Amino acid sequence: MYRLDNDKVCLSEPSWNFVDGKPKTLKAEMPLPNHDLYLEKNADIAFVIYKDYPTAPKHNDGGQDKVSLWEDILQLPDPNSESIKLISTKMRNALQAYLKLVPEFPRYFPGFNVEAELFAPYKFWYYSRPFFANLLGKLEAQHRGLMELLSEWIEANYRSHYQEADTKLAEGLVTAKYLDYLVRPGEVLVSYDNDQFHAYICESWPYGKESDSKIENAAKPEEKTFITTCSVDCWAWCPDDAFHKLERTLHLRIKTKDPAEAIRIQELQVYPLKYASMEVEVTLRTRGLTHWSFRNARLVEYEGERYGSSTLDGKRFMVDFQMYKLLHPEAFSAIKKQSRDSEGGKAGQISEETGPSGDEIYLFPSRVKGFSFRSKKWIELQVDNIRDVQWHKKAFENLVIAPKSKEIIEALITTQLAAEKSTDIILGKGNGLIMLLHGGPGTGKTFTAETVAEFAEKPLYRVTCGDIGTKPEAVEQYLESVLYLGKTWGCLVLLDEADVFLEERGLQDLERNALVSVFLRVLEYYDGILILTSNRVGTFDEAFKSRIQLALHYQALTAPQRKKIWRNFMAWLKDMGESYAVDLEDISDNLDELARHQMNGRQIRNSITTARQLAKFRKKAMSYDDLEHVISVAGEFDKYLTKVREGLSDENIARADGRR
Repeated sequence: MYRLDNDKVCLSEPSWNFVDGKPKTLKAEMPLPNHDLYLEKNADIAFVIYKDYPTAPKHNDGGQDKVSLWEDILQLPDPNSESIKLISTKMRNALQAYLKLVPEFPRYFPGFNVEAELFAPYKFWYYSRPFFANLLGKLEAQHRGLMELLSEWIEANYRSHYQEADTKLAEGLVTAKYLDYLVRPGEVLVSYDNDQFHAYICESWPYGKESDSKIENAAKPEEKTFITTCSVDCWAWCPDDAFHKLERTLHLRIKTKDPAEAIRIQELQVYPLKYASMEVEVTLRTRGLTHWSFRNARLVEYEGERYGSSTLDGKRFMVDFQMYKLLHPEAFSAIKKQSRDSEGGKAGQISEETGPSGDEIYLFPSRVKGFSFRSKKWIELQVDNIRDVQWHKKAFENLVIAPKSKEIIEALITTQLAAEKSTDIILGKGNGLIMLLHGGPGTGKTFTAETVAEFAEKPLYRVTCGDIGTKPEAVEQYLESVLYLGKTWGCLVLLDEADVFLEERGLQDLERNALVSVFLRVLEYYDGILILTSNRVGTFDEAFKSRIQLALHYQALTAPQRKKIWRNFMAWLKDMGESYAVDLEDISDNLDELARHQMNGRQIRNSITTARQLAKFRKKAMSYDDLEHVISVAGEFDKYLTKVREGLSDENIARADGRR
């Protein structure tokens, strides 16, 4: 049957209606006055095929010659759509019985209704046809005959269509004609966006197929680009702790110079995962496993990306959904608005015991928020660049301090770590470990804290006086937040340059007295590991003596200590693969000469950095001469200061002022 504007039904193909000698509209041939009555009287009809036409189709009616005009008149336009309507109850029952036998049919066609019109190209049959021969014999005789009738008509009209689609897809190719055969519900789709692959579960067959053409180069109007698109509904996991489903509509899009041109499926922006390379599959699976590990707070290491003007390579971050949600609830509110709950209206949480099931492992977001211990900010990280933390255990061995001091530090840290694992801890005061490291700049105080964190396998949370501020109310709030995070994440907290909080209280400066009191009160109940560093221990408040378990003094480096530091830096350059840019043999032969210079650890490091840049500028490997040149130039300033101070060193002046 033929329908015009989904209203007028006729038994014969429509024909052109001429206006002023030109075909303008289509008119019905052998129209049915009462379509429903006709079907009722012909109860033996199993199914009807409808072909739908618009009354006023688009056709080429301007500027053509007589031959092309008559071709236009004789040739009807293609129907807008075609559909099958199952008329008899027996036919509907037969199809229903058959589809119940087709494996996973409800998964791919949820809500399929035999009462509704079934539209071409009949995806339900395309999916089920490979099973037809084996399943036909399992049907009742009456159902079998009706299904053979339906099969014969569809196969006669669409077999070549289906076969060509299968052939193209099997070759990893697709054309605009078969774009909507590329995807089926339940499949994993990959989308390449912003230099990242993202994965989704498809929930629909492609729909809304549209084709268009445009001229991209005005200088060549004859060269058109043909674009065909269709849409699919899909979902992926939200970037939150509850793993809600985030719905999205993706668009399959093919762009060619010829409508019949076939392109590789992998060239599409969106395509099924089964056509992707093994590398893409491994990347998505690894991302999913990594993301799943974030259900609990996790310290991670990062590589390969810049953030603003600084690199994140080698930096450490804490990924903690619960903490981020606590501190930034507004971010999760925005996420929740975009998401939906899973089956039954409950949050789409993944089972803690089994983890993501099947293809769900591919659906995790490509980015996650991580707390930077350096910038004290939550930064968006690419999950693919996240790695396990590599602890530098040798750093503590290379620490250049007195052996007896190193032994005490190791003993205290080891005991504290054992205590943290034990459940036999007295509630209240005194369960933490607080150490004070005092001495001149560059003597190794901060490096000690860094190496202890590596030895203890704990994240280092470093804060300075500048981070905390000097107003008592703000100081208390900031310190409490730092120590709360430090305890929650098992950090080693380093309060660097803590002089202002350790100074002795007096009667004149009441605000500073309040600052010291706040600091004392906050430390009172902290039960983690806290290291304080100071240059001004000479003005130390007595109340801190009972709070600090170990205080170590760092004296100016001796020549043997400086030699060891020089040797450690050379070993580090070698481990970093920089030996090609450094004449290690030449420098090693002159370590005694380098150690004679009165330098602290920071000055030694700065000298090496500057000498490397100088050698690079000179287009040569860094040698002992480069180091001596840099030390000599930098030493001119130190000589000037010594002359101004009448021969007194920084250490002498600090002692004279009562600061050390």
